[in-house]
Amino acid sequence: MKKLLSIAMVLGLAGAATAEDGELKDATEILKKADAASKAVKSVKYNASAKARGDGPSQMPTTDGTVTLLWVGDDDASNKFRIAGKGTMPNSAEPIEFDMGGDGETFFLIDPANKIAYEDIDPAVVGRAGRIGRSLIMREYTHPNPFSDEINGDKQELQGVVRVGDHDCYKIHVVYKNAAGEAIWYFSTKDFLPRRVERIFGNGGSDFIVTDLVVDPKITDDTFKLVLPEGFTKSDDFAP
Repeated sequence: MKKLLSIAMVLGLAGAATAEDGELKDATEILKKADAASKAVKSVKYNASAKARGDGPSQMPTTDGTVTLLWVGDDDASNKFRIAGKGTMPNSAEPIEFDMGGDGETFFLIDPANKIAYEDIDPAVVGRAGRIGRSLIMREYTHPNPFSDEINGDKQELQGVVRVGDHDCYKIHVVYKNAAGEAIWYFSTKDFLPRRVERIFGNGGSDFIVTDLVVDPKITDDTFKLVLPEGFTKSDDFAP
C-alpha cells in the first residue's frame, strides 16, 4: 500500500504541474519528472520491440516479446525478470523463440524448439537466445538513478509531443557527456514513464518501443522460477 501511495504521489504531482501549466516546455524539467516517476516503480510488465536503426552495421537482433521486471536491489544480478518472445539475428531469416527468467539466485531458458529447459546459478546459462531476450529489458524501469546521465548530459532538447502507442509523449533529444552517443527519449505526458528510446551511435543505433505498460503487475511465486513444461527435459548445461 505504501508503494502504491508513493507512486500516486509522484505521478499526481507531475500531473498537477501539467494541468496547471499546460504542456511542459523545459526538457530538463521533464527528465527530472521522468527520473522521479521511474524511481517510484518497483515492478513492471510490458510488451516491447527492439531493432537496429540507421545505416550502420549492427549485431543487434530484431526482437519482440513480453517482459516482467521486479526491482530488488542496486545489483542487476539480484533483480528478477521474465522474458518471453522471439528474435531474429542479423543476416538470418530464422526466428529464435525463448522463454527465460531469473529470481536472483537461479536463471533459466526454456527452448521450445528442442523441448529443453536449461537452469543454473550462472546467468550465462541462457545462451544466445537469452542474450536476444535481454535486449528487451529497459533498465531505467528498475535502476536507482534512471535518468541521471540524461539530466547531466551535454544537451537536452524538447522536440515536441508525439504519439507512441496509446500515449502522447514528450520527445527529448539527449547528447551524453564524454562522446557517449545520443538518444531520443519519449516520455508519457500522463505518467512521465518512458515508452520509447532511439539510441544513436554514428550512423547506427537501436529503436526500442514499449506498449501495454503495467506498473505493479500481478506476480506469483512461479513468475521468475522455472516450471518445467510437460514433455520437456531439464538440463544444467549452458544453452548454445
